[in-house]
Amino acid sequence: MSIDYRKERYILNNYARFLTEGTSFVTANDISTELFQKIEVAEKGLYQQLIDSERQITACSNYSIYVGTTGIAMLYLYKYMKNNDSSALTRGKRIVAEANEKGKYTGISFLRGNAGPLALGFIFNAFASGGSSATELSRRLCALADKDVDSPCELLNGRAGYLYALLFVQKYFNNVISEELLRKQISIILREGVRRAEITPCEAPLVYEWYDTNYLGAAHGLAGILYILLCCSRLLTSKEKNDLIQPTIEWLLTQRFPSGNFKPSTDKDEDNLVQWCHGAPGFVHLFTLASEKAKDLAEKGVSQLRQDEISFLLGDAGPLALAAVVNSKLGDHELSRQFIQGLIDLPTKASSSPPYELLYGRVGYLYALLFVENEIGPIIPVEVIKDCIEAIIEGGVSKAQSTHFPAPLQYEWYNTNYLGAAHGVAGILYVLLCANQFLTEVQRQQIIKPTIDWLKENRFPSGNFKSSYGRDRDSLVHWCHGSPGFVYLFMLAHKVYNNPEYKDLAIQCGDVVWHRGLLKKGYSICHGVSGNAYAFLHLYKNTRDLKYLYQAACFLDWCTTYPTHEGRKPDTPYSLFEGIAGLDYFLTDVQNPEDANFPAFALI
Repeated sequence: MSIDYRKERYILNNYARFLTEGTSFVTANDISTELFQKIEVAEKGLYQQLIDSERQITACSNYSIYVGTTGIAMLYLYKYMKNNDSSALTRGKRIVAEANEKGKYTGISFLRGNAGPLALGFIFNAFASGGSSATELSRRLCALADKDVDSPCELLNGRAGYLYALLFVQKYFNNVISEELLRKQISIILREGVRRAEITPCEAPLVYEWYDTNYLGAAHGLAGILYILLCCSRLLTSKEKNDLIQPTIEWLLTQRFPSGNFKPSTDKDEDNLVQWCHGAPGFVHLFTLASEKAKDLAEKGVSQLRQDEISFLLGDAGPLALAAVVNSKLGDHELSRQFIQGLIDLPTKASSSPPYELLYGRVGYLYALLFVENEIGPIIPVEVIKDCIEAIIEGGVSKAQSTHFPAPLQYEWYNTNYLGAAHGVAGILYVLLCANQFLTEVQRQQIIKPTIDWLKENRFPSGNFKSSYGRDRDSLVHWCHGSPGFVYLFMLAHKVYNNPEYKDLAIQCGDVVWHRGLLKKGYSICHGVSGNAYAFLHLYKNTRDLKYLYQAACFLDWCTTYPTHEGRKPDTPYSLFEGIAGLDYFLTDVQNPEDANFPAFALI
């Protein structure tokens, strides 16, 4: 079934696939010279356009960072810090001086309130040796803490935004903001989240509302609030981390669509927003920062084992396996061995009849065993792995024989024969092949291989795979349901069976997948392509996987065409989050991918 892109929020992605001719955008570990030259031309043009439009910009009555003049001053600060450009320092200082002189009180946040102009004003004056002016601005910034006691907690308009402003100043001058002031903001935010959770039918220990809506994303919701709180990790108590923040992050993981994208709010079921403000890009920074607390989180997870689910992703095997690996890598081998033993003993303590699929079942347990083996070494007894494999295969064979199924293996989850990676046979077969060295020849050749060959018959004319046996709607292109999850199975099958047909199938699946991410709204960092590219850069920095740098480079190349693809003219065309100041910031920032960070959001 063809996709009507006119009805979608993204544009058909026509960039070349990473493993073919598209590699001209990147070298071994950097962006190519050719693309750098395009960046330089585009960035200089945008910067000159801002300078030429200075009269129009200063005539604006909006002084916020988000869509007003101070956001452009933030770009000038970045230019000064990166290039030691004194003219940028002068321009930025002039803009924020006007903002702090003429701007009315608009709240306490960094992006849309008074904290942004005050924080920027202090920094500009401190760099320009404006002693008394800088002191007065820092005093006014700190005094905001006592204003708007009923302010919301979210990032764009509320107290999390004020906490960010304090951290932003502390980043440049670490002796200006007191820890007592930071700690006070943390307490207010957590106290409000607990209070709201007590009166809201939600399982999370922290709940926040903005205009009577429980937003989840970076701009107005939990992802942004939790990220800023984790930026203050050293000031948080163990109880706050373990009893409030970590369980709320875990609850957030339940608010995903099958595609892997996150809901914009608890009451929204439409999977159509992939933006920093609402959707997956804004969660990248939260989960990356949360992962740095791995040991504490892993051991906290083990302390709350339910002993009724055995899988890696949604059961007890995951916390046990992660705790074993983390402690092994940190040198606590005795504690690691205790967690491994708990993992080995888990099937005798958990549900007597778990399903077989990856998310909840026996295959998830097999994955946990293989994960530990891969990270630590051959430490799981061979018979434990073989017994698990035998139980999975015997269950599939028994079900297939009882229903006269056309494949040697059949698995059901909630009475449905799923085919994809999360609940279906693709995920099951992939993990079994990951344990290839433990398979018998009969299991490998007479049971698994014929089932893989049967799967080939369950494709749509588009090349996408059915989500379940008998389903005729070609609508899901996700890891959990559809072609993305099959890439892993067929590529591994090619390696195990040395069959080029499987490799071709994996390539065809990739052709189906590479289509989404170029948004029709345009170039902005808030809800445009440059903002989405920041997510790729962040993933690249934290995974070291070159494909993310390439993906960022593709989107970057698209951004250098401004204004060709400007589908909708922003209401504030010069601003940081909606306009060309944000695009210019991105084009400048990306020239050093190692240090690139989403402005006014990513501190770490």
